[in-house]
Amino acid sequence: SQIRGTPRVVLGSPLIALDLPDPFDAYIFADESPGSVAALKARVDRAGHASKVSIITGDANENVTEIAKLIAGPGGGRSLSFCFLDPFKLNVHLETVRKLADGRDMDFVILLALYVYANRNIKSYIRDESPTIDRFLGDRTWRDEWREAEGEGASIVEYLAKAYSARMAAIGYLPMRLDEMVKIRSHDKRLPLYFLAFFSRHK
Repeated sequence: SQIRGTPRVVLGSPLIALDLPDPFDAYIFADESPGSVAALKARVDRAGHASKVSIITGDANENVTEIAKLIAGPGGGRSLSFCFLDPFKLNVHLETVRKLADGRDMDFVILLALYVYANRNIKSYIRDESPTIDRFLGDRTWRDEWREAEGEGASIVEYLAKAYSARMAAIGYLPMRLDEMVKIRSHDKRLPLYFLAFFSRHK
């Protein structure tokens, strides 16, 4: 990844994960961009990691069953897993997270793209015909919740972060308070961009 406006190039998250001093036994990468997948495959091969890497091209929401089978491994046994979900917008469905977590010992770090996408698009998301937040939170009840929270002075970012944490708690994860999430800001103007939220079943 090249830092915008500079000649500096840094490792992206897949290569950081592969370069850990205590590596994982196996890696599964999924991305819907064929160009990004091709570049990743070339880098994985060049680094000599191809034997322990599986790469899936396409929408992770649509490929979650295939991903889940790969997590189990050829023997079908249990594994201790870590999942980093890094979407550019609010397009990872809660149902996808639930399917990945179901029956598995899995921790998550999830990028919640709330400042950029929720702030800009809430007027369209609030419409009954918009499925974006319905899928992100896993239900359609959020509109009434949001109107109540808005009436109490909450921002859409605060509401969605707390609502997402509550949905994760409903599938067995410890909830994260807003002040526990890591707020990522832009380098130049220090504007808030998104949260990184960690979810585990054990304290």
